[in-house]
Amino acid sequence: MNIEIEKPIMIFRKDGEYGPMYSLGISNKKQDGTYETAYMNVRFRKGVEVNNREKILIKKAWIRFSKKDKNTYWYLFISEFKNLDKMTDSQIIQDVMETDDPFAEFGATADLSGISDSDLPFGE
Repeated sequence: MNIEIEKPIMIFRKDGEYGPMYSLGISNKKQDGTYETAYMNVRFRKGVEVNNREKILIKKAWIRFSKKDKNTYWYLFISEFKNLDKMTDSQIIQDVMETDDPFAEFGATADLSGISDSDLPFGE
């Protein structure tokens, strides 16, 4: 399962006894207009370091877990990302616009010659 998130995510870093620990913040908007926030642990490839409160764009990640004392600890393993703090606004916009259109192949290969406007549910 590949996870790709198209909006910027803020990474939080805490330096511990065994090295840096990372998490990302997730928020939900409630009906009353306020937000509730939760955090999820994340890990990166060996040798990758991210600063505290750095914004990234996740290109490739998946959910993993580790077990300790019969407890399961879930985390998101991020293998590919773009560091938005090191990009200019125009680079970010260009990167988003260059993202592949998932429906382009369908539009190029679909045979729509036998369909008329009257066949469509929203026609005329």
